Formats: sequence, C-alpha cells, structure tokens
Amino acid sequence: DMRKVGGELGWLTLPLKEPGVSECCVCFQTLNGSQFYTYSVCNVEEREQDNWLRTTFIQRGASVSRVFVEIQFLVRDCNSFDGGSLTCKETFNLFMSESDADVGMTFRKGHFLSLNTLHALSGTTGPKRRP
Repeated sequence: DMRKVGGELGWLTLPLKEPGVSECCVCFQTLNGSQFYTYSVCNVEEREQDNWLRTTFIQRGASVSRVFVEIQFLVRDCNSFDGGSLTCKETFNLFMSESDADVGMTFRKGHFLSLNTLHALSGTTGPKRRP
C-alpha cells in the first residue's frame, strides 16, 4: 500500500528530472488532512509530450498469480490554462511490464504493454477526480 509509505516513493520519471529543472515533479503533499502524491508536468506549452511515471518494482510471491493496482487521480481541466495549452489532455495511458527481477533504472518503452487509456470524469469544471 503506497499510501502508507510516506515521504519519497522512488518512482522514476521520463524524461529524467535534471537537478534544478522543474519540468516534472513527484511530490508528497497534504491537503485538507489527506496525504497524497502528485505528478505534475509543467511543460504544458511544448508541442511534443512524452512524459512517463514508473513505479518501483512490485515484488510478488511465487504463489501469486494476480496483482491488483488501484489508481486515484485528478486531472486539471484543459480550459483552466491561460490561453489554452497546445498539448493538454484530460486522459493518460496506463502501461505494464512484467519481470521476474527489478530492472532498476533501465527504461525501455518497448517493454511496456498498453493496458488502457484512463479518462477524467466528464461534466465537471474544476479538478476532475476518478477513483
């Protein structure tokens, strides 16, 4: 349960975050008494976007045949950007990769299988939440 980890998750971003550059951020925050992690992409005015967020290795026992992952997310309404954004999306793509061992910081997009495109709930004007 990642909610119980607190502090730094050790998740990897692509493009890699360079020291002193705030293009993206994985941050632990508390808002209204709730603790959560955020992944923010700040280069919203760039035409070409290819931002990835990868969890650390999820270890499973030999008898485990299925892993369940629950994702809760907020998506900023594209209309909330001043002057609009060239690449704003209210969706993200979910990928997975199976491995018997931790591959560390190795990141090869071709090893990931596309599972689904997750959409924000429609009909809301503020931040959108999808359980």
